[in-house]
Amino acid sequence: MNPLDLAYINRLAPYKVWTENGRDAFVMQTAEVQEDKTRNFAALIVQKSNPRLNEILAEFDETISILTDKPQ
Repeated sequence: MNPLDLAYINRLAPYKVWTENGRDAFVMQTAEVQEDKTRNFAALIVQKSNPRLNEILAEFDETISILTDKPQ
């Protein structure tokens, strides 16, 4: 598999990149954070071959946790 090219992703629909590289080649996580009446969404898509995959997933989880577990 070729590394993802950001310029290529920006030129074409992300769906095309997703399907060309194979859906099983990626990990995707999503989250929703409610702030007052505003709903915010976050998504993370990372290649499974990324050597920092576990670190990236842990950072995403930690960030979402910080945003959702605010002190009153």
